[in-house]
Amino acid sequence: MRRHIDPATSVSVSVWTLTLISLERYFAICQPLRSRSWQTLSHSYKMIAVVWVSSLILMSPILLLSKLKPLQTPGNLLAEQPGAYIYT
Repeated sequence: MRRHIDPATSVSVSVWTLTLISLERYFAICQPLRSRSWQTLSHSYKMIAVVWVSSLILMSPILLLSKLKPLQTPGNLLAEQPGAYIYT
């Protein structure tokens, strides 16, 4: 089960981390005096925690809705292939 959530979560974390880095750089360049007051190490730790928790929450439906389905391979070998099913 865990292999379904890890790729989606890591992609989400990567995207949001790059977005936050871009925003931080934007404010550091465009508003350097104002941004120095809130760009601290503790703020960075808080943002990292927010990114990870929100990514885990947002990607949790993948864990709940994906299942392994049997896949017939040449030579009648049975393998399992990850597949996502959405039940409505």
